[in-house]
Amino acid sequence: SEQFIKEIRRLGIVPTMWGLEYSYDWLDSMPEIARSIEFFDKISLQLTT
Repeated sequence: SEQFIKEIRRLGIVPTMWGLEYSYDWLDSMPEIARSIEFFDKISLQLTT
């Protein structure tokens, strides 16, 4: 969640590696994976400013 990502940043935990796993019906979950990536990119960019 957004709060979790922000807390990791606040705590200064480095290096930080994120992984997403969609092992169920992965072909049909591509739209969900795309939304997850968009969410992560948005939050990551917000934290750099």
